[in-house]
Amino acid sequence: ALPVSPSRVYRLVNAIEEDLFRFSASSSKTIAYMPRKNQDHAKVVLSLLKAQSWFKESGWSFSPIHNKSLSEVASILRSSSLFLSFGYPEGFGLPLAEAIVSGCYVVGYDGIGGSEISELCRPYNVFSSIPYRDFHRFLMSIKNALFEFDTSPQLPSRLQAASSLVS
Repeated sequence: ALPVSPSRVYRLVNAIEEDLFRFSASSSKTIAYMPRKNQDHAKVVLSLLKAQSWFKESGWSFSPIHNKSLSEVASILRSSSLFLSFGYPEGFGLPLAEAIVSGCYVVGYDGIGGSEISELCRPYNVFSSIPYRDFHRFLMSIKNALFEFDTSPQLPSRLQAASSLVS
């Protein structure tokens, strides 16, 4: 399809390092996110979230993933229950895949490249894909996810099924 010599075409595998990223049913009220991806969006969403009375009383805390080694990222994701995705645009969306495989419920941008992961997770209802810059939907989807953690006994099995499928 491209006017390029076959000798200049390479196959890149977007592999999840399964020795690091593996399912963990975390019961901690921890929300992981990458603050360097669309920093302004992350600040807006976190600021709006912190201003909500329902969030202030929920006991949830944040775990930013910034300047961490791959093994530290994996550890943070395994010990978190929710991952906020601010990556847009993205190629494949490897952070999304790693978060799902680690057992996180994902709320955020699929970054276009991660729409495939969002579609895979649709039957399990563990990925709330947010339209770019829709801060209100971001906030309401986080609220819904937190409600799921408090009320759905099936959520851990849905997270595990999505993890298995994505890995």
